[in-house]
Amino acid sequence: MLLEQIFVLNRALDGKDIYALPEFGSLKMTELSISLQKDYLIETGILESYTKFTSEGVKITKLISDYKNAKRYLSIFGDTLGIIDDKKGVMLCCKNNNYEFVHIDITNLEDTLMEGIEQWAED
Repeated sequence: MLLEQIFVLNRALDGKDIYALPEFGSLKMTELSISLQKDYLIETGILESYTKFTSEGVKITKLISDYKNAKRYLSIFGDTLGIIDDKKGVMLCCKNNNYEFVHIDITNLEDTLMEGIEQWAED
């Protein structure tokens, strides 16, 4: 997902900046560019319409919300883990300007980090 698409989904939450991402104010998105991103999100099944999420869109926006509400953050190799509690976290991964939020079990954080690094390196 591109930063501009995250910006559009984040507007449905609170529109505030997201830790470890560029400030949204620096994007300077016009209403036209926001509409174009919404069109793409509709095409990819994340939005049903300009004002309604699909079930997939709800899941992704929930991931963004969980990440934003993390208690603390840990950045490693350009990716950032938002730690929700002792068992759950949301990893923000970025590769080639493509972003992804993923829920992860952090019960055994060291093993989880090593697995995530190995998987990301393979991609």
